[in-house]
Amino acid sequence: MTDSDLESRVSYCFGARRDVVHMRDQWPVVPYRDESGQFHEHIFDRHFTLDDGRRIAAAVKPSQKVVSSGLKSVIALIRQQGTFREFADGIVIITEKDCTADDSANARNVLRARRLRNDSEFRLALAELQAVHGTVLFGDLIRSAPVQAFRRNALWCLIDLGILLPLARERINDRTKMRVNRAALTKEAA
Repeated sequence: MTDSDLESRVSYCFGARRDVVHMRDQWPVVPYRDESGQFHEHIFDRHFTLDDGRRIAAAVKPSQKVVSSGLKSVIALIRQQGTFREFADGIVIITEKDCTADDSANARNVLRARRLRNDSEFRLALAELQAVHGTVLFGDLIRSAPVQAFRRNALWCLIDLGILLPLARERINDRTKMRVNRAALTKEAA
C-alpha cells in the first residue's frame, strides 16, 4: 500500500463521518526540534475540525512504515514540544488499521447515498425497520422494495445516521448481518 492510497482512504472515511465539519489536506506545517536541537518542519497529511470544535492534525502512514520512516519519533517530539497547539487540539497517526479498504468502500457508499437521498424512499425504509427485531441481512431489507436501487440507497442513508448497524466491521454487502439501533430509529421517526 502506498501513502497516497491510504490518504485517499482516509479522506473517504473521515469525509463520511458526521462529526467532521471540515477537512484540509497537507496542513498544518508544524515546527519542531530534533534531539540535537536542529529545527525541522512536519507537514501533516490531514487536518479535521469536528462539530464540537476540536481540531485534529493527522499523519497518515502505512503501519509498516510508521517506525522505519521516523514518523513515530517525529510525532513524539512534536507532542513533547507542544508546537502543534496553535493548529490543533490533538495529533494522531492514522494507518490502514484505522481506515481499512472495507471502511473506505462503506464510506464511499455513504457519501453517494447522501448525494442521492430520496426522502420518500428513506421514510418507507425507516417505517419498515420498525418491524425488524434481532438481526437481518442487508439484502433482505432490499428484496421487497419496488425499486431496489432506491431502497439500497435509503438503507445507506440509515447506516449513515446510525439507525442501521452492521454486526461486524466489514464491507457491507447483501449478506451482511445488520441490527436496528432502536434509540436512533425512535429519534428519527419522531
